[in-house]
Amino acid sequence: MVEMKKTLTDPETEKIRADLNQRGLWLYNFLQTAREKGIDFDDYGRATMFKCGCMQGMKQLPPTDSLVELAKNYVTPGGRKAYEIDVPVCTEEKVIINSTYCPMVELWRELTGNDEAEVEYLCDLWLDTDRGKLSNFPQFEFEIKQTIPKGDPLCSLEIVRKKETKND
Repeated sequence: MVEMKKTLTDPETEKIRADLNQRGLWLYNFLQTAREKGIDFDDYGRATMFKCGCMQGMKQLPPTDSLVELAKNYVTPGGRKAYEIDVPVCTEEKVIINSTYCPMVELWRELTGNDEAEVEYLCDLWLDTDRGKLSNFPQFEFEIKQTIPKGDPLCSLEIVRKKETKND
């Protein structure tokens, strides 16, 4: 399991992380309660996470055809600090967003006793909100390239402009 190291520990960043952890705790408990009741969380949970992401995206991300503008709004200053984000590529054709720390992964590791498969599953569920947010922009493709719970050294998300296709 890849160890994460926090480099930012100022009170503002830690407050944002605590707020994120509250959401991570909700997701964990929704999943556990569904299992206890014999409900397949994938049946409704993924759709719910995606729908929440769509709604957040409509509220937080202004309509735009500019990938640079989208990235500026998608990667908030608070999110940049909480997840220790770097954006090494930000053009109208491609954006790469790298994160070296995730407070929810730390929380889920603690809650699951470091169950790698469970943390990976929770992370992927959480990323359904990002999939939902970015689904509001059909001109772009969103791909999760790496995640810390899968054993990668960082989480890496990529947004690219779709190539236009011509109908012959």
